[in-house]
Amino acid sequence: MNTKKSNYKTTLWSSFGDILVENLKRNLQRKYGEKNIQCDGCGERIEAVSNRKKYCNVCWREKERQLKRKSWHKNKSKYKNTRSLEKTLQTLDT
Repeated sequence: MNTKKSNYKTTLWSSFGDILVENLKRNLQRKYGEKNIQCDGCGERIEAVSNRKKYCNVCWREKERQLKRKSWHKNKSKYKNTRSLEKTLQTLDT
């Protein structure tokens, strides 16, 4: 991406920026249809089936794994306590 400052770009965007943005939006709607969004993870175009969908299937699986991992680490003390109780119950049964 070209990030060099240029007076020509500044003039272009200040004069025609709103028109350029509207044309880009219209062209994207023509190519992909009205109900499409860009995945927050990878940038791929996906069909928006609800207003909550933000990720493609691949990125959602990865995000879901991260959420589960975070939840497990948050509650791992509960899991450790139940394992120790199970072991004590097993020893009492035998």
